[in-house]
Amino acid sequence: MDELIVCDPRHNALVSRSSHKDDREDAYKLCHLLRQGELKSVYHSDQAHRAIFKESVQLYLDLRDHQAGG
Repeated sequence: MDELIVCDPRHNALVSRSSHKDDREDAYKLCHLLRQGELKSVYHSDQAHRAIFKESVQLYLDLRDHQAGG
């Protein structure tokens, strides 16, 4: 069974410590954390109110950008 894990580098110190960002190096570190059971995922709710909130925020940002002339 496949699993999609969304993670935040701030919660996965091995990845966030690197001063030089390299996709290959980051992928290696993420794989290492996953194998060790140390990869911390970000929680995403499946609840409908979250989708409504995201849509509201996007509408606000679009309106703000439109008003700013962007």
